[in-house]
Amino acid sequence: MCLVAVDNYYPFGLTFNQQTREGTQDQRYGFQGQEHQKDLDLGWVQFKWRMHNPSIGRFFNVDPLASDYVYNSPYAFSENHVTGHVELEGLEKALPWYFGPNKYGKKPVLTLGLHNVKVPVVARRDYGDSKIRNGIVFLGNSVFSIYNAAATSFNEGMVGMEGAEAIGESAKGVEQLLEKATTGDISVEDVESAAALILIRKVKGVKGRSGKQSRLKELANDSKLGKADKGWIKQEMNSVKRKSKRVGRNGTLKPQKNIRNPPGRDLAHPYKQRAKDGYSYKNANLKNTADHIIEHKIHGYK
Repeated sequence: MCLVAVDNYYPFGLTFNQQTREGTQDQRYGFQGQEHQKDLDLGWVQFKWRMHNPSIGRFFNVDPLASDYVYNSPYAFSENHVTGHVELEGLEKALPWYFGPNKYGKKPVLTLGLHNVKVPVVARRDYGDSKIRNGIVFLGNSVFSIYNAAATSFNEGMVGMEGAEAIGESAKGVEQLLEKATTGDISVEDVESAAALILIRKVKGVKGRSGKQSRLKELANDSKLGKADKGWIKQEMNSVKRKSKRVGRNGTLKPQKNIRNPPGRDLAHPYKQRAKDGYSYKNANLKNTADHIIEHKIHGYK
């Protein structure tokens, strides 16, 4: 083995101090393993989805994922994070670790090599004649259901299933379980799964719609919040404390139990911390309702 060529690169891929041994074949692949286009001496780098010009550190084409990254320039290379990240096929920045194939036909999955690990699932235990033993088996199978759900989510995530898709599958499973319960066509396995859902909610303690009241109380003393919003929240807190009467949804007067949002305002989750993905209101902030609706449309969720 002998060294035939050395290439040094600036952060955006421009070469300098190139050294090539005489009589060696020209190597077309270099920066980040991509093909270096030498036609017409342009010096461009061909990524899978776009052509990159290292001289200016920009792509020529609009990012195919531009609608998902409205805060970023559609021509930016590696989202301008070029010292600690690599460019993922002309789509977005990525950590320079191991990627796994995506069975759903989307971009490769950053797995740190864990896609080579298959987490096994646990088989259910059978019931017997002893009531005490059956109680233990029931509890054990419910816990196994939680583990198996986590293992399946991990395995599917390693091959490209996104969090929203996994949650969608779980929601379908819950709907099917409820349908079976209403028709009476429910099995022991279904009851175990229902018990597992209850255990998850008790242990997790953080749900997508939880923590709203405590967050509103925090905002009442937030120096960054406007006086009108803070005044409204404090007034609502006093109403809850006094148990002031409010008209309920059924038209009857009831003691107020919860703090309401200021008029025309929503307590909105931060970007990429959606309620449907299990995030609580811990980091939520008040936004104009109209702006909140537009954000949902931009990011493609309801």
